[in-house]
Amino acid sequence: MSAKKSRFFLIFAILPFLTSCSNVVCDVSDVQATVVFDYHDEESLPDSRTCIFVKIDGDVSRTESIKIVNTENKYEWRVENPTLLQSKAGDWAGSANVRGEGENALPQGNYRLHYKNMAGEEAEMDFSVIYPAQFSEQQATDFPKALTDDSLTFSEKIAVYDKNGDLLFFGNIEKNTDSILKKFPDADFIRVCYEDNSKKYMCFMPPEYLEKKAEN
Repeated sequence: MSAKKSRFFLIFAILPFLTSCSNVVCDVSDVQATVVFDYHDEESLPDSRTCIFVKIDGDVSRTESIKIVNTENKYEWRVENPTLLQSKAGDWAGSANVRGEGENALPQGNYRLHYKNMAGEEAEMDFSVIYPAQFSEQQATDFPKALTDDSLTFSEKIAVYDKNGDLLFFGNIEKNTDSILKKFPDADFIRVCYEDNSKKYMCFMPPEYLEKKAEN
């Protein structure tokens, strides 16, 4: 599955879960920040990135830019060409690939999002980035044991893809090749996702390819 397709899937997976609060009465009403740990194989450390999207109450097509500022050290990240999305959860602008130092997810901490539209109107909103730091140093083989800490609340989901890497399904389904192929004949591989119940972080395990029985 391509990184681009993976990121767009994650956007729609996280948008219904909104947990931030605004300090400005304007045309933005929520921010969703989710850290994604992407384990490409069993032995490598994960690739990590931050998906950040702001809910727009006005015309999302007039979005110009987004700036993200760490309120403690004042470091900035700019999204000059935000991805614009419309969904049942509202209209959103942001990026599924915000990275900090070393091309990894943003450091944990408190942030302020600055939104600007084409008319020059601006709005601000505070949010936080929270995730278990130890996940960056763990391998896929450490899961699900890595989730036994009582402070971690996770659910296991299955993502089903076709041979082109397009998402066919994400949710609760029996992890059984025959039953998956019966429901999704074009399925080629699956990925287990350990998903934080608050949508603050998600851990995608390596692809598991489905063996199709030879037709007689």
